[in-house]
Amino acid sequence: MKYMSGTSSDHRPMTINLQKKYALYGPTPFRFQRMWCEHEGFLPLVEAAWRLGESGLMLGGLEKVMAKLKATKKALKLWNKELFGRVDNVILELEERVGALDSRLQAAFSNEAEQEYLSSKMELEEWQRREEIRLSQLAKKKWLSDSDNNSKFYHAVVSQRRRKSKLNQMKLTDGTIMSTPQQIHAEAVKYLQIVLTSEESEIILVQRMSVILSRIISQEQGAFIPGRSIFENITLTQELVNSLNKKVRGGNVMIKVDMAKAYDRVEWHFLLHVLSSFGFPMMFCKLIEQCISTPWFSVMMNGTMQGFFKSTRALRQGDPLSPYLFIIIQEVLTRLLKRGFEEGQIGCFSHPRGTTAITHLMYADDLIIFANGRKRSIRELRKGRLTARHLEPLVEKIRKKIAGLEGLGRNGVLEINFVNRWWRGIRVRKFEDVQRTLQMKFAWKLLSSDCLWATFFRAKYMKHGLIDVSNIRCIGSRFWCSIVGCIPDVINRNQWRIREGSISFWYAHWLDDGPLSWDASHIDQPTLRINDICLDSGWNMNQLLQLVGEDKAASVMAKVSKCREGDDVLIWKPNRKGTFSSKSAWDMIRVQQPQTSWGRWVWHSALPKRMSVIMWKAFSKALSVDSRVRQMGVALASRCDCCLTGNEEIPNHVLSTGEMANEVWRKGSVALGIRWRSKQNWYDRVNLWWAITG
Repeated sequence: MKYMSGTSSDHRPMTINLQKKYALYGPTPFRFQRMWCEHEGFLPLVEAAWRLGESGLMLGGLEKVMAKLKATKKALKLWNKELFGRVDNVILELEERVGALDSRLQAAFSNEAEQEYLSSKMELEEWQRREEIRLSQLAKKKWLSDSDNNSKFYHAVVSQRRRKSKLNQMKLTDGTIMSTPQQIHAEAVKYLQIVLTSEESEIILVQRMSVILSRIISQEQGAFIPGRSIFENITLTQELVNSLNKKVRGGNVMIKVDMAKAYDRVEWHFLLHVLSSFGFPMMFCKLIEQCISTPWFSVMMNGTMQGFFKSTRALRQGDPLSPYLFIIIQEVLTRLLKRGFEEGQIGCFSHPRGTTAITHLMYADDLIIFANGRKRSIRELRKGRLTARHLEPLVEKIRKKIAGLEGLGRNGVLEINFVNRWWRGIRVRKFEDVQRTLQMKFAWKLLSSDCLWATFFRAKYMKHGLIDVSNIRCIGSRFWCSIVGCIPDVINRNQWRIREGSISFWYAHWLDDGPLSWDASHIDQPTLRINDICLDSGWNMNQLLQLVGEDKAASVMAKVSKCREGDDVLIWKPNRKGTFSSKSAWDMIRVQQPQTSWGRWVWHSALPKRMSVIMWKAFSKALSVDSRVRQMGVALASRCDCCLTGNEEIPNHVLSTGEMANEVWRKGSVALGIRWRSKQNWYDRVNLWWAITG
């Protein structure tokens, strides 16, 4: 139990700590403090230490920079210890001094005591400001820059984070219990040193390789590859789920594999071998080998560093290149699985007729395998012996999911009703519009792409893989039906630019007035392509006239005179660049509300978000003042806490005509040279300011 110091009141808060005090041990790591930058001696110290770091040393390149950094760090640590010390202890001493001087002035006034009191108070405020900067850095919050200083909040965040991160006890796999901080830390160092120095894995740092990945990585991998989306694999999996109950010998099975600690188990020599096998130059592989041999590690626990060992394992978490390196290694697993299916060692999943056979799909470190359920297939896929004990966690999760879905509607469908209320002035997108935008993106990919996802859906639902809007039917999965509803809108807003003419002659939208199939009563050759009758020298006129007639043939020849080299390009008209974007699709389908006169100012980037929300509530008549609460049926006596006279708390009084608000507006008007009116409505006052500054 401890009594805290009182600053602006004669009451003193009391704190009760129910946790055992944690004893610190060992050296603490160096951390740069932003509060140092506020001190006038900071820059001269850094400049002097930086120059001192190169004196007497014949170094160059990064070694020279490293020596300078070490010298600067050493100087800053010593300077911080001598000048700042423990900031919280300094504040405590100043608070005690201010309290003693205040008591002294209360007992007997003197000019000397008053001057000492004022100087001590100013010094205390300066140190409290430094403490706020320090705590905000520890709490990793940006509220200081938004004018929301609150050291109590920072104290709470830092204290909570420290409580969660501290380890008081550790139980090993053999049952041994470590109870002291030193024992826990030593065991952690021992474990991580074994994990990170095993010959099984290495940490890799390489240059960006995203440009060439799409050429060497199979389409079964949907994550981290430019131009691919993980949603494609998700929807493909959902579509294949519909075939699980298909009656085939052995049955269809889906096996989900979660690669536990996948990044930590990447083998260094294996990765280098894979890169070499893919054709990466030896110089590139040597560069990787040099990069992965440099990292060293220390284990930080409870604010203390221990151990110093070289890393020989794992990809670095959070590195932007680690995912790319990981999927290169996954490509080996992909090709091994494909070979197993092709050689018949693993039975194939029974797919819908005519579709591409999908053996597996990958989502980063998750893998789903689609196979036949015969014993031979499962035996090839299984590693080790699978018993009922291994399935207990999965069964328990399923039980919890089912228990959480009690009280469902008919047919087990959970119905959620959303209140569709439009709040003017706040920038929130309607869920229906966002969902339809995503569906239009899939419809665009269906028309323009030959990826695994598009090939599968065209083969399953479209005759000859051709999109005929007049004959397309909403039969199949719910996901497919949602895409079908968007296809006409997408086709009407795109058009093909013909080059080699490899697109459909009848069903592709390459003429200004739409696909030729829209005007054709009967189509004899549905799979006909443009380059079948349009050669390098021009159109086959006899065949063209026979297919479309004389009038239509003239418009066809006016549009395309002959085929040329290059790929055909699908142009998205709503976007100036011609490429499909979710933003352009959303702008096309959304219903735009009328612009508010105050929206640009309320949501200005220079305003703190808290102030923006308060002003938005005021304009929307949703400010939680007493008058608004009473309108909602809550009876209460109203009194403004900011006024001595105790007026009723209404929006206009709180924001403009009240004593406090009126004085703030007056001082602001005088400082900025804006005409001042004493009793002006808050709405008119705000509009006047915006009109002058706008």
